[in-house]
Formats: sequence, C-alpha cells, structure tokens
Amino acid sequence: MKRIVVILISVLIASTSFAQGKLVKSSDKKAPIWLDKNVNKYEAIKVRCDSQISLEDAEKGAFAQLHDIVVNSTVSYMLKFSVGEKDEAAIRNSVENSSYVKNISKSASLDTYWEIRFDKRSKTNYYNYNILYYFNEMEMKKIALEINQGKTNTAIDF
Repeated sequence: MKRIVVILISVLIASTSFAQGKLVKSSDKKAPIWLDKNVNKYEAIKVRCDSQISLEDAEKGAFAQLHDIVVNSTVSYMLKFSVGEKDEAAIRNSVENSSYVKNISKSASLDTYWEIRFDKRSKTNYYNYNILYYFNEMEMKKIALEINQGKTNTAIDF
C-alpha cells in the first residue's frame, strides 16, 4: 500500500514538472521568491505575461499590463474621491500623461525575471516575463496630486 502511494505521488510530481515545460534559459539561476509569494503586503504588484512569439513580445505585454493596472487603479481611485462629477476620459488622459505613468520602465521596476521554456508536446518555445513593481495607494495619491496641481497637460480639480 505504501509503495502504491509513493508511486502515485512521484507520478504526480513528474507530471506537474512536465506541464511547465523544460527550462531552457532564465535571467537568474534560481527563480526569485516573490514569484510564488503574495506581494501585496510589500506594497508592490507583480505582473506576468506569456508569449509564444519572443521574449521581447512577453516583455512588451507585461509592461502593457502594468501600465493598464496603474492607469485603471488610479482612475478608479480618483473617481472614487473626486468631488462632483468628473469626466472619466479626461481623468484617464491626465493619468496617462502623468510623470509616474510615463516613467514606467524596466529600470524603475523593483525586479524582473524571465524564462524561456520548451514545450515537448508542441515542440515550441514559450517565454515568460515577470515584473515586480512598486505601486500602492500612496503612489495613486501622488499621481492625483500631480494632476490636481496642473503639472500634466490636462488638469482636473478635486
């Protein structure tokens, strides 16, 4: 009975490792701890993008996701705390023109990690790109303050 359980567990572990694909290359020798952890308590967000085209495509996709998260979160925050009715399109335009959003880049991120994996079934490589980025409510307040002070192209009063 014990032997059957051990065999089943080893088959289960082996099948999950095959499902991930064989690691061909990565940015670090070991995957960072933050990939598997909840980073909300560190006031940071993590983004992952997969691509079958190229690593650059995965990187562009990850930064596009990060940009969208920052913009959408900030617009929601500003609409929630604004006095009177505000035009969402104008707020979105102001947020996208803020210096924080314009400066979203690899150099401003806390950490990045990428992998190239080979899928044996489809016989293709696929690319994972992960970003750890500092973003919290304080950053949203800074963006709102910047917009309120008229430092961007379109100012909105709060």
